[in-house]
Amino acid sequence: MALRSPACAVVVDGKDLSSVLDPRFMSLTLTSQRGDEADQLDLVITDHDDKLAIPPAGAIITLALGWRGEPLRGMGAFKADEIAWDDEPAKITVRARSADFTADLRIRRERSWRDTTLGDVVGQLAAGAGLTTRIAPDLAARPIKIIAQSRESDIAFLRRLGRDHDAVATIKAGSMIFGPIGAGQTPSGKPLPEITLTRKDGKATWKTASRDKYKGVTASYHEGGAARRHTTTAGEKDGSRRLKTVYASKAEADRAAAAEWTRVQRGAAEMTFALVEGRADIHPECKVRFEGYKRQVSDPTWLVTQVTHTFGDGGFTTSLQLENAP
Repeated sequence: MALRSPACAVVVDGKDLSSVLDPRFMSLTLTSQRGDEADQLDLVITDHDDKLAIPPAGAIITLALGWRGEPLRGMGAFKADEIAWDDEPAKITVRARSADFTADLRIRRERSWRDTTLGDVVGQLAAGAGLTTRIAPDLAARPIKIIAQSRESDIAFLRRLGRDHDAVATIKAGSMIFGPIGAGQTPSGKPLPEITLTRKDGKATWKTASRDKYKGVTASYHEGGAARRHTTTAGEKDGSRRLKTVYASKAEADRAAAAEWTRVQRGAAEMTFALVEGRADIHPECKVRFEGYKRQVSDPTWLVTQVTHTFGDGGFTTSLQLENAP
C-alpha cells in the first residue's frame, strides 16, 4: 500500500500561501480544547533564504488539514498575536488563537441578572461580543433567580456558567456555544461520529486520576431570601467537596452540585492516544471506543477533551486526551 502524503492549506489575510509555506514548515501544531480556552495554532517556518516577510500582528490565518488526493478539512480561523523572528537558524514563529476570542471578552465587568433564564444570560454575553448563540433548548430554559458577574471577564463568567451546568461553554465559528457535555455534537449542532480505535491505529495510555478523591459535592444556598444558609449534596456528604459559590435557590444549588459531581466522576480515569496517522475529523466531544485492549480501556465509552494535530517533517499525526463519557 502506498504511503499517504499529508497536505495543508494556509490562507493569510485572504491570500493563499499554501505553496509558499508548505516546503518551509519546520512544524505546525494545532491544539483544540473542549472548554473555553481558545484553539491555538503554532507555526514554525524556515527563513533560510531570507525571502519570507514577517506577517503583521493581527493577521487572520485560516487552516485546512488532511491528505493529498482527499478533501482537506477546515480547522478554523486564527488571529496572529505572537510573532518572532530568529537569526540562527533563520525562522519565523507565529502563535495564533481562535479569531473569535476578541479582547472585549477579556474585559472585567460588573453586572447581574434577576428572574431570567440561562438562555437570556448566555444570549446577552454573545450579543455583547457580536456573536450568535447556540445553546441547547433544555439548558436555555433553565431558570436563573439571581446571578452576578463580579469583576469577571465575559469569558471567565461563561466558564463559571459551564461548570455550574456541566456544559461545553466555548466560542467557535462566530458562535457562543453552550451545550451539555457528552452530547456528541459539533459547534454547529451536527452529530459527531463515534470513533473506534485499535492497536494498529496508535499508542494508548490509561491511568487513574487521583486528583479528585471526593465522595460527593456540597453546594450552599439561601431559601426564600432568608439569611440562613442551607446545603445540598450530590453523592455522599461525608468527604464531599464544598463549592465556594452560594446559590440563590435550592434548584440552582442542586444543579451546580450535580454538575460538579458528574465532572469528578468523569475524571476518575483518563486516557491519551497518539495516532500514527493524523485524523482531522476528530474533534473535542467526539465519543471513542477502543477495541482489543484491557477491559478498563475497552469497556467504557470515552470522550475527547483535547486534540493536538502536528504537521511537519514527521508527517501528520494527531494526539488525543480523553475522559470517561457520561
